[in-house]
Amino acid sequence: MNERAAGIAHDMNVADRAKYLPKALRGVPLRALPLDDDDEFRRLEHERARAAGTPGHKAEVEALEAQLLARADELARARLAGDRAYLAPEPAGIPLELVPLDEDAEFCAKEAQRAELKENGKADRSGIALRETELNARAVEVAQQLKDGERGKLLAASYEGIPTSELPLDTDAAFHEMEVERLRRVRTCADADADAEVARLEDEMRNRARDLAVSKKASERVMLRSMETPLTSGQLDALLDKDAETADMERRLRELRKKPDKNAAAIKALEEEVQKRAQELADGHLAEERSKCLAAEYGGRTMGALPLCDDAAYRDAEAAYMKMLESDHADAAALQRLIDTMNERAAGIAHDMNVADRAKYLPKALRGVPLRALPLDDDDEFRRLEHERARAAGTPGHKAEVEALEAQLLARADELARARLAGDRAYLAPEPAGIPLELVPLDEDAEFCAKEAQRAELKENGKADRSGIALRETELNARAVEVAQQLKDGERGKLLAASYEAYRRLSCHSTRMPLSTRWRWSGCGACAPVRMRMRMRRLRVWRTRCGIARVIWLCRRRRASE
Repeated sequence: MNERAAGIAHDMNVADRAKYLPKALRGVPLRALPLDDDDEFRRLEHERARAAGTPGHKAEVEALEAQLLARADELARARLAGDRAYLAPEPAGIPLELVPLDEDAEFCAKEAQRAELKENGKADRSGIALRETELNARAVEVAQQLKDGERGKLLAASYEGIPTSELPLDTDAAFHEMEVERLRRVRTCADADADAEVARLEDEMRNRARDLAVSKKASERVMLRSMETPLTSGQLDALLDKDAETADMERRLRELRKKPDKNAAAIKALEEEVQKRAQELADGHLAEERSKCLAAEYGGRTMGALPLCDDAAYRDAEAAYMKMLESDHADAAALQRLIDTMNERAAGIAHDMNVADRAKYLPKALRGVPLRALPLDDDDEFRRLEHERARAAGTPGHKAEVEALEAQLLARADELARARLAGDRAYLAPEPAGIPLELVPLDEDAEFCAKEAQRAELKENGKADRSGIALRETELNARAVEVAQQLKDGERGKLLAASYEAYRRLSCHSTRMPLSTRWRWSGCGACAPVRMRMRMRRLRVWRTRCGIARVIWLCRRRRASE
């Protein structure tokens, strides 16, 4: 009797369910839900029946019916959750149990449709499979939305100028592991220790995102690593990071690279623009750094006009200098040594440029002496003029000044060639025609100079022609005697009469008399200091008179002997 009474009451409660429950919840028919086996549902159902049997408890009945509906929905949800083996275990990399599928209306609606198809007497297998495919796709979307939402709470909008959405967070194992662990702790733990661990994980996730941004930027800028610049990659990146123009071009490149095949030409063109901009920034920074440690001018040439980057030794020193600048503990002495090396090479490069320019205004040889044999680099006057020429040549509108300086340089080089030849005259007799060699104007004699140039050429030849040199030296000695004799004759004509004591000047023996010669030539003041000119003039007058008296005496002596 009790059993039947209980059975009758249960049937009445089941019949009342149609008043507050739909035929199916989330696509699951009521008959498929374990309502009779759920203690919570049965307790609420009994309270409702009790309230419904008591007049004036309508509001209480409605409240209990709402609770019953909610509980039935929970049971339907649990039933569906237990029937999700068709879903991927980790949609978008997130464990299925952490994805809030039950909170997504679209997923729940499709899941209800699948449940209805399954509960149909004749199961529509293709329809069920289609719904399961759609549900898997939606699960991935919900999981991705979950990740994006959580990342937005703890990550910055961008790192190293790269939007966080562009970072490979989904494919990075380290970030993924931390992200899943954080989600699990956020959903399952609420104590203080859990909060501290969540904060630690979030810090590590931010650090990892920054590392990924650095790595991605490096891969995007790989085409810049072939640039010829002494700057380190860190220094170049710092310049690019601060440049708005570069940032805009790199942003456009990222968009184009999403479809590399379609945008191949545009990608290449934009990469070239990035390279050009990077070179401009690098050159500007280099010029600024060089102004701190290099002189403004070398050899008359401005520092900016020197091809420093083309010189291997300079490049090596500058690269080492730039690398050392990046260090927080740079050795001051080592830095100074590198600066000294850079300055030495800059001066050497300027000198080489000046030497190369000599071919524009100097012949290959002067007076038979090759340029390489002249001490041009050791001559202060030549170098001064050369620096002035380089300075003028580097200034627009100074063509006339350049030409004038080139003429002076040619004249100075000729003087050096003449001096070199004069210092190589040991083969000449010390007193041609009785005149000391240093007083004979050999450099003013065209014939002598021509033969001397020929001798110099023979000497500079790789295989010296000894016989040819000896022949030229014989000819030069003979010509020196002729020049000396011409000098004597010319000077005598200025101071002696045409004849003395009825004898012509040329017939007397004065040309062979050492005393007369000595009187006249030992007093030559061509090279005398300025302060002695007056004294030398008085000596010449006295010696001239003595010379005339000597000639008269010689003439009288000859006539007496005859």
